[in-house]
Amino acid sequence: MAQPAPPGTAILDRLCSIVAAAGAEDPIGSGGNTQRLMAIEIPTPWGEGLYNADADGTVLQRVQALRIAYFARLREEHGGLPADGFAVLNGIAPDPEWSVPGKRRVLIALRPEDDAPEYAMSEYLVPDDEEDALVALVRAYFDAPERLDEFARYRSAGPPHREFFVCTHGHVDICCARFGVPLYLRARAAYPLVRAWRMTHFGGHRFAPTAWEFPSGHKWAFLDDEASDRVLHRDGDAAGVRRNLRGWSAVPPVLQVIEGACLARHGWDWLRARRTATILEADEVARIWRVRVDFAFPGGASGAYLGTIEVARDIALTGCGPAFEDGHGTLPEYRLDRLELV
Repeated sequence: MAQPAPPGTAILDRLCSIVAAAGAEDPIGSGGNTQRLMAIEIPTPWGEGLYNADADGTVLQRVQALRIAYFARLREEHGGLPADGFAVLNGIAPDPEWSVPGKRRVLIALRPEDDAPEYAMSEYLVPDDEEDALVALVRAYFDAPERLDEFARYRSAGPPHREFFVCTHGHVDICCARFGVPLYLRARAAYPLVRAWRMTHFGGHRFAPTAWEFPSGHKWAFLDDEASDRVLHRDGDAAGVRRNLRGWSAVPPVLQVIEGACLARHGWDWLRARRTATILEADEVARIWRVRVDFAFPGGASGAYLGTIEVARDIALTGCGPAFEDGHGTLPEYRLDRLELV
């Protein structure tokens, strides 16, 4: 049940990201496992009605109805969300400089095929007066991504960009607004190095300010000025931002742990390496996994790492949000026990 902060307790001291940072929580392994992402321009404010669904309602209500139906189908077919990832949908706030009047931008990222290091990106500009076309595009995205080529007439001819999504969705969690907006403004000022967007909630607000970048597909946490500059410019010591890395969304959580170790070891060039990550053995009771990642850099150097991942501790989740709530549940914090080059 929502409740105010206890008398005498500073509000900032109760924010979940403040608690997480004070507890030296390691965000690695919290990057999700995403098959594909769709980001649709949705004007702010993102209030109570953002997630309302109605198959016969407004264009956004119809879009939300498709999203809900997709997840209901996944749960029915798999008994829950599938371990190999799923499709997600988010909103992004229009930008006064590069949004197109009379058209709604849709960005789609498809998970890397084979050992490719980046998601395949595409951008669509759908006229506001073609609402049925937008709904049809969303339906294809969820139900038949192989049919996305049918919407080629809406594809943007503009150059590709490095997209930098920052969660600023304060209506979902205070931390996203309190810490996300300054990060967004800093990233926005870095254009054209990246194209920054304010995004609706994509999870992990206890690690705010958090960002999700494409086409790399990496999620970042606790991005202060120094860490955000390193991530935005991809310079400086990459090992220095290892504890800012939530993970690579193209692989399951335990494989994101070895991804973080390899980034720290090889630096920013690691993000350009072709790689395939595999769980070799899994002891779900002891929560220990043996993993392998094979890699090849553009220059020809290649190899493989073997690693052992375990759960270091279970972190009790604290309450936060627009109104403070009692925490519930736990979050596993992963640790790399050993890493061997083979």
